[in-house]
Amino acid sequence: MVALTCTDLLVAGSVYIIDESGTNDVWTIEGNDIYLRPYDPNNKNQLFRATLDANNRYGFYNDATARRVNRNHHENLKSEKSYNTQGSWECFCEIRIEAPGRLKFFMTVWDEHRPLRKVSCSDGYYFTIKNAGSEVTFGLTKVS
Repeated sequence: MVALTCTDLLVAGSVYIIDESGTNDVWTIEGNDIYLRPYDPNNKNQLFRATLDANNRYGFYNDATARRVNRNHHENLKSEKSYNTQGSWECFCEIRIEAPGRLKFFMTVWDEHRPLRKVSCSDGYYFTIKNAGSEVTFGLTKVS
């Protein structure tokens, strides 16, 4: 079991658990969706490999599901089967350190940087870059 430190630095190639700052809830891939779920040390869908493209934009990939984090045309954070490509829809244009263990992730829409925001539906909490819900910060715990 990995103790959630939530304060590790982002390094391309490393694998992380990404939590909502101050909670035990972490990003979890479920099909095409990414929800916040309680940390489960046996759930490989909660592990994300950091990638870095030629434009110095970070992305995340889950080895267990072979899915890359992206956003859909509704501007919600999702996952898709695609490892070799990381375009503007599959990356974070900025990851800002707000405080130790509190990173703010931004994606681009029409050249506008928008922070991830937490919203909910009947299936749980997820993320969007629309002007809805509340801005959220994340922590990183390096697994490998």
